[in-house]
Amino acid sequence: MPPINQQGSRGALITWSVVCSILFVTATIFAIYYYVVASETTQKLSDTTKKYADVVNDAALTGQVVTELHRVRALPEQAPVLNPSMPALDVAVAQRNALTNLVGGPTARPESIIAQAKEAMANIAKQVKGANLTLPPDSNMLLALTTLAGGLQARLDEIAGLNKQLQETKQQQIADQQALAAAQQQMDATLKQVREQAATAVGGAETYRGTRDADIAALTASATQQQQAAQEAIAQRDVQLKERDEKLAKLQQDFDAFKARMFGQRIDTQNPTIRQPDGEIARTPGGNVVWINVGQTDGVPPGLTFEVFDKQAGIPAQPTDPQAMNDAPLPQGKASIEVIQVLPTSSQCRVTRTSHGQVIALGDPIVNLVFDKNVKFNFMVYGSFDLDNNGQASLQDADIIKRLVTSFGGKMIDKVGVDTDFVVLGKEPTIPVIPPEEREDPFQQKRLREAQEALDAYLEVQRQATDLRIPVLNQNRFLYLVGYYNQATR
Repeated sequence: MPPINQQGSRGALITWSVVCSILFVTATIFAIYYYVVASETTQKLSDTTKKYADVVNDAALTGQVVTELHRVRALPEQAPVLNPSMPALDVAVAQRNALTNLVGGPTARPESIIAQAKEAMANIAKQVKGANLTLPPDSNMLLALTTLAGGLQARLDEIAGLNKQLQETKQQQIADQQALAAAQQQMDATLKQVREQAATAVGGAETYRGTRDADIAALTASATQQQQAAQEAIAQRDVQLKERDEKLAKLQQDFDAFKARMFGQRIDTQNPTIRQPDGEIARTPGGNVVWINVGQTDGVPPGLTFEVFDKQAGIPAQPTDPQAMNDAPLPQGKASIEVIQVLPTSSQCRVTRTSHGQVIALGDPIVNLVFDKNVKFNFMVYGSFDLDNNGQASLQDADIIKRLVTSFGGKMIDKVGVDTDFVVLGKEPTIPVIPPEEREDPFQQKRLREAQEALDAYLEVQRQATDLRIPVLNQNRFLYLVGYYNQATR
């Protein structure tokens, strides 16, 4: 084994130790340096992030807005204002400045241009109202400018049309002036010819004047004679008119006297004629059946109804005044009866109604206003009736009243006259109350007009009957006086 050189080994170890120490120190220095540089870089990155975060966030850098800005800066038509190398923020600022300059001019400030534009659009909207233009309400300046341009073009077209009409009018005026000048020349020539003819005619006028004066004198004499004849005819006609007026006055006196005499013969609801019974109760066998002393020989038909009154109290008088009639008690008797079997001189009747506490007795008078053994009365039935008292008057119920009259032996007539014996009136028409806000409605106006016409016609029938002293009965009074009230309300 060769000998170990301990001296060389120790030197190598020392050398390596020194090298390692130098390398360690160098690495430490580089580590410290790079740490310092990394810290500075991190701080700069943080500051830069905060700085740009105040301008734009990370999402916006990759969003549609930045993409659109990149696309716009590359468009050829944007040069030289924009170029592909411009940052997106500069593109946005350039666009903003261009829009601000376009909207408000070189001196406009971006921070106030929107408010100024809105105020300008509001003022323009007020000014164009008189031109039948309406700007969009959403502050859309492009649409507003398009609207104004369209309105301006329409006005320009209108002005062009008016200018064309004016030019045509001027041309027509020139043509009319030329035609007027030609007509004036023609008229002057005609006037000259007329003057020449007039000069020729003046010579013959003197001769004609003498002949005309003679003719006028003859016509004047003839007119005087005709006037005298006409005056005599007028005087004769005045005499004839006076005689006619005297005859009319005499006829009116005779008519008034005849009417007074007829009124003296007319049936009156307060006259004993209307209170004269048509018969009386002959038997009361019981079982809701009675017999009366009128039958076939008196013209009694089956189904005829009567009102039974007390023989001691008699038949009540009826008012003639329509107003008093509405306030007077109804002529309700002690019972109502209906004929079910007719014999020659008597009839069997069933009792259809009995007043509370009343008993039909022998000799009680019976009344049916329509029925009479000797007279066929004339009835005028007018208006709408409410037989079942449900508050709804109808013309159909008026037909029932008319059928009762004819079935009980009366005669129907369609108007009030001197031959009318009784007038039966339905419910008085009412005028509807129309709210003020509906009075201009044509339907409501028609409804009000028809109601007024119906009321006028109703009151006219009432007035005619009163003037002729004809008894006027309302629905319930008539039904009681024929003994049919209880059956009508079923």
